[in-house]
Amino acid sequence: MNEIKVNEKTNELNKKIHELGFDSESEYKLYLQIKESLKQKIVIGIAS
Repeated sequence: MNEIKVNEKTNELNKKIHELGFDSESEYKLYLQIKESLKQKIVIGIAS
């Protein structure tokens, strides 16, 4: 029963990722890492 719910949630997540224009969850995670890295660089730039 729980396995079915997990699969449904995974399918929903993958659908949302594809709607955002990414091919896979790993591509989306890479995008988030780059976005966070850029935020940190901007904050450092403002602080200096």
